[in-house]
Amino acid sequence: MPKPAYPIPGDPISSAWGTEMIDYAGEKWRYVSTPVLTALNDVDGQTVMQSLELTNLPLNDPNVVAAEVALMARLNSGSTSHNIAAYDFVSGNEAGRSYVSGVTSRGGYSGNFKVLVGGTNNRQIKWNSSLAGATLDCWLYCFGYWVRETIVP
Repeated sequence: MPKPAYPIPGDPISSAWGTEMIDYAGEKWRYVSTPVLTALNDVDGQTVMQSLELTNLPLNDPNVVAAEVALMARLNSGSTSHNIAAYDFVSGNEAGRSYVSGVTSRGGYSGNFKVLVGGTNNRQIKWNSSLAGATLDCWLYCFGYWVRETIVP
């Protein structure tokens, strides 16, 4: 794909030109919706970072780059606020977080957001929570994934 010509100074920049430049400059990701996977289902909180395989993603596909996930946590007792977070697998950077309001039996939900995958079968992410044990229950849902379609030089 050839590089689009720059607009003449003073002329407006059209959305068509912007789209052409984006297509030229970057890689395209295509979203693939899947049946919702409950990857964590009422799991006790874990303060140590855990790996988690999202089994509704294709197995060992190097073009799968990210998953769409949502998080939910519920505090079973106490009145302090806690959270659950998801992290990109390779970098360990935080992708998203859900907070519990600090009220017994009330939960917090957050999503949907992208988290980069990697690891075994190229479909793992990482997660942890601010509290370990049965006082905090955790859920993680996966709705689909992004595939790298093209890399334009």
